[in-house]
Amino acid sequence: YSLDELKLATAEFDETNILGQGASGVVYRGRSSGGYNVAVKQLINVEFKYLVHQAGFAKEIEILSRARHKNVAGLLGFCNSRDDKFLVSEYVPGPNLTAFLSGQRRKEFDWDKRKIVILGVAKGLAYLHSSGMEIIHGSLKPSNILIDDDFTPKLTDHGLYRLLQQTSSQARDVRNAVYDPPEASTGTLMSSKGDSYGFGVFLIQMITGQ
Repeated sequence: YSLDELKLATAEFDETNILGQGASGVVYRGRSSGGYNVAVKQLINVEFKYLVHQAGFAKEIEILSRARHKNVAGLLGFCNSRDDKFLVSEYVPGPNLTAFLSGQRRKEFDWDKRKIVILGVAKGLAYLHSSGMEIIHGSLKPSNILIDDDFTPKLTDHGLYRLLQQTSSQARDVRNAVYDPPEASTGTLMSSKGDSYGFGVFLIQMITGQ
């Protein structure tokens, strides 16, 4: 994607199109030239300008873009302008899981809906870890689980940690110590086992509501 395409899609990154903001960037709702909605993430405080010239970065984007699953928000592409970096993903029309665990929609989050979310997250994570994909999410937490209109959970920001792993401070920022395994504090690279640890914490939250 070019910067001009993203400016057009987001109405010059108008504040009314902001969907959310986290440690790694600001997410805007956009409208592609093809007429479908997209999510445009402007990465902030990220020092990996040199990576876009390396085959490793391009390969990571290619791998992440191949991920197509009902419970994974697909990565559609990226933009590397001189001053800013953007990731373009599938748009999911719904809030993240935090809204159901502790937000305004908590009362409607009954056990049947919780089971749907747990199963969907498990399937999405298993797909990312499957042979042929082997993608480490690296930041499994409620804010990275979007819930669409029919209550299907979709994982987002999968692999962002790996894209930023060469700049360790930024990589740590996209994660959350509550969901990280103990070895993460030593600087050990995340693995599928680390994702499994995060999934266990997620399960506790789903059961206790805390």
